[in-house]
Amino acid sequence: MGAIVHSPPGLTTPLHVACKEDKVECAEMLIKYGANINAVDSWDKTPVHYAFENGSVACVELFLKMGADVDMYS
Repeated sequence: MGAIVHSPPGLTTPLHVACKEDKVECAEMLIKYGANINAVDSWDKTPVHYAFENGSVACVELFLKMGADVDMYS
């Protein structure tokens, strides 16, 4: 049984939710299976924006290590 790691453009992805909830292990798994680390939701935020806003240092470090675009507008 597989999981859908992407959502239609503009919607919140599972990766956004993992970062909001400080679930770094979940974020790692989603990225491993192809989640877009630079996905933008309907508020023009990427998962790394949520990780930063919610103080998830581990998720921010993960995204930096994975090459997330931290210069994207939010």
